[in-house]
Amino acid sequence: MSKEKQPRDPAEQGKEIKTAADFIQDEHNYRKHSDTNKARIKKSIDEAGLGRSVVIDADGVLVAGNGVQSVIDKDTPVRVVETDGTELVVVKRTDLHTGDPRRKTLALADNATADDVEWDFDAIAEDWTADEVGEWGVEWPKEIESEEPKEAKEQYVDGWFINIECNDEASCQELYNEFLERGLLCKIIH
Repeated sequence: MSKEKQPRDPAEQGKEIKTAADFIQDEHNYRKHSDTNKARIKKSIDEAGLGRSVVIDADGVLVAGNGVQSVIDKDTPVRVVETDGTELVVVKRTDLHTGDPRRKTLALADNATADDVEWDFDAIAEDWTADEVGEWGVEWPKEIESEEPKEAKEQYVDGWFINIECNDEASCQELYNEFLERGLLCKIIH
């Protein structure tokens, strides 16, 4: 990462989090949530309840869950689970069972709401290079100038190429990571 963020004023840290209103939106969020996306998130919550946790940093600023926090009733009570990132925090919905229509709604909504948001590449470009986000399978738009060195771009022009069609995203990502580990210059194209 090219730039590090400064922590908030220590006097603001450690504020007890009791409701959704106590979270702070990430003003530098890498995702843009359209009104349509927010409406789908709200519909999911209204029809199936909350299904995912959100992630906040030690300062109370959202890392993941900005879309949920933007539509949820701010009086919604929260349960904070403190972790250093070395354990998996699992949300167990005791009111849902495998055949439950609300469970099916939640499963569909959880996947569908992730598909209709777009990247905020202006925000990303402040912290990352095209190569760095490419390692996560994020394709850098051509209209945003890349920080790749000129020599790296020219290697595509004079080199040998191979085009590999993958069966799914996971196998594509696995091959991509393997090629990077070998020191090969590559990119994922969808």
